[in-house]
Amino acid sequence: ISKRPAKPTRSGPKLVDDAPSGKRRGAPSGSGQRPGFGRRKPE
Repeated sequence: ISKRPAKPTRSGPKLVDDAPSGKRRGAPSGSGQRPGFGRRKPE
């Protein structure tokens, strides 16, 4: 259980781990391509 937590907040230098966290802030309604990347990268 200590290897992979359900919610990786600051596990490593991977900013991609923040994507699952962004799913709660904004669904794919802002970007439409990546859930969570709507506010960080509108691309």
